[in-house]
Formats: sequence, structure tokens, C-alpha cells
Amino acid sequence: MDFYDGMAFYEDRKGYVIGDPVNGKWMILKTSNQGETWTILETSPKANEGEAVFAASGSSICVDKTHIWFASGGSSSRIFRSSDSGLHWETSPTPIAQGVASQGIFSIVRLG
Repeated sequence: MDFYDGMAFYEDRKGYVIGDPVNGKWMILKTSNQGETWTILETSPKANEGEAVFAASGSSICVDKTHIWFASGGSSSRIFRSSDSGLHWETSPTPIAQGVASQGIFSIVRLG
């Protein structure tokens, strides 16, 4: 059984869930039919060794029409961003405490 840390939807139909890395890549699934079916996002970005996503009320991921953002912690604390629905990814390091399993970003929100 898989465990997913966060879930976000845009306009109730298009949604994403994120789980911790599997084989060095983030486990991200997507749906376009309100969650009736899910597919693995094959273009999910690579994770650093020991990097994870926290399950803080499922709020480690945000989406809008074409953007996906998620935050990590553990060995690295980074922000991941895609502006094309997950085809390409950019990462930004953060000054948040990191390096230990319980450190990093627990939650993010999209304003506007």
C-alpha cells in the first residue's frame, strides 16, 4: 500500500498527489477526472538522498491551471515548481533548517 503526503486540486477536476521518492524520483500521480483514475507523472523530478515530503495535513503541494509547487525537507529543503503541468521542473534551495529527517518545509500555500 502506497502512502501519499499531499493532495491538491484545480477546479475540482485536475489534481495531483505527492509521496516520498521511489527509486530516486518523487512519486507524483495526476488525475483529470476528479480522482476517478490516477496515472503516475513520469516526468516527476529527482530527489536528493534522504529528502522527503511531510504529511502536514496534506498541504505540501499546491496547484493552479498549469503550475505545480511542492516543498521538501529532511536532508534538503527545497521548493519544486513546474509551470507546464509537470513536464519540466525547477528547484530552489531554501534557508529553512534542514539536514535532519524532522527538518524542512512542512506546508506551502498559493496566494492569489
